[in-house]
Amino acid sequence: MNSFVEYGPVVVGPPVECKDAVLFGFFLAADQAKLNKLCTDVFETPSSTIAGGGVIGCSPLDSFVMLTFGTMGWVGNSAVSSLGVQENQVTIQVPVQITTPGGAKTSAWFSAFEFVDNTLSLTGGREVFGIAKGYGDVNLSSLSDPQSLTLTAFGGNKTDQFMTPRIMIAVQRKAPNAAVAGWAELNLTANFLQLFMKWANQGGAPQILMKQFMDAGDSTKACFQQIVQADFSVNLKPPTMNPFGALLYDYDITITQLDSLPVFDQLGIKTQTAHGAFRIEADLVKIDTGKILWTAP
Repeated sequence: MNSFVEYGPVVVGPPVECKDAVLFGFFLAADQAKLNKLCTDVFETPSSTIAGGGVIGCSPLDSFVMLTFGTMGWVGNSAVSSLGVQENQVTIQVPVQITTPGGAKTSAWFSAFEFVDNTLSLTGGREVFGIAKGYGDVNLSSLSDPQSLTLTAFGGNKTDQFMTPRIMIAVQRKAPNAAVAGWAELNLTANFLQLFMKWANQGGAPQILMKQFMDAGDSTKACFQQIVQADFSVNLKPPTMNPFGALLYDYDITITQLDSLPVFDQLGIKTQTAHGAFRIEADLVKIDTGKILWTAP
């Protein structure tokens, strides 16, 4: 394997640290059949058609996905440089079970869509790990208990001549519930809840990612493909600061369907009311060095 050649804009390698993080999360109903197809298309089909270490199985744990809006006070690799960036982000994650060729099964997150507001995180996330990142303007009205959140992303439809900034996701808080009844209405599977609690307040959880690059000579082919597992560790703020808690509201989630950002076609999520939400405040979210599960020869 050749050494990485550094040229052009800086790319930050792992471990990547995200300090002073605040995340707001919502559980959105999706389409089970679409989630199954996406998992198969991204992980199982590529790893089954050519040698490289064996088939990597992947299947959704639930028909719900997790939408998070977040802000990071500092993102970088402190072992390399004190220079970092501030970041706002939006992520749509699918809870999945991955199965390695040896039969080992692991619950993990699959980041199907992610948007960040700086180029360092954008290029580093895509090039190093294979996170499906795009550029977006993220608006958080408050870091304690937001009434509204918006993601404006660059996109369009096939009938448009130009792509333009569009409000892709808008979140609006409704009247408070009398109790935490909204959470009970979610009816999440036990495996999803176990993965969520492990990620949220038990130290973190892994992600599975398809790292690939389109071939310059044939855009229907990939010149490079790897399936990567990256462990995300989460160190919450001290308990006295109430770092993890439920938000006792319902939220109207408006999803704009765009051909260039096919969240409905791939996940089946659409405009809906999310019952209940959560807030996490962490000293550090760390993305460790990736583990390579499969490489296309």
